[in-house]
Amino acid sequence: MSVGGLWHALNDPKRHGTPEVVVDAIVPSVKLRGRAALKEPANIDRLSLCDAAAQAEIERRILKLDEAPA
Repeated sequence: MSVGGLWHALNDPKRHGTPEVVVDAIVPSVKLRGRAALKEPANIDRLSLCDAAAQAEIERRILKLDEAPA
């Protein structure tokens, strides 16, 4: 394997869990702007970085927002 190939293999984001900061960036925008925030380019990019666990956590937090009194 080449050095470049090894570097890409070791640094593949799929090898590591989604950083908490990615989840923390999405949820407040949904709180401020509603679910439409999930269609914003920045959040689409963030969501593309999320693994299944992070997606589940985002969904859990959004559902919790929905349950919160206004």
